[in-house]
Amino acid sequence: MGLRWFMRIMLFISVACIILLITILIKVYNQGKEATPEKSDVILLLGCKVRDEGVPSLLLEYRLERALELYNQGYANYCKWGPGG
Repeated sequence: MGLRWFMRIMLFISVACIILLITILIKVYNQGKEATPEKSDVILLLGCKVRDEGVPSLLLEYRLERALELYNQGYANYCKWGPGG
């Protein structure tokens, strides 16, 4: 009887953690979609993986394109590149 209750409690905790994780991911995603850029002194481009051939990863490519887009729209006069993984 004790093992059965333990397994039920563990299942409940696991499901609750998965629901919490999904809720947090949805909130983070929605926050990013609703964010609007503001004029600034500098655009900070955080780094990301560059493949062995020198080709940027998809995430880095997206970040580079977005930084260039913001720069061309006049949101900042400078871009600062940060190190990445």
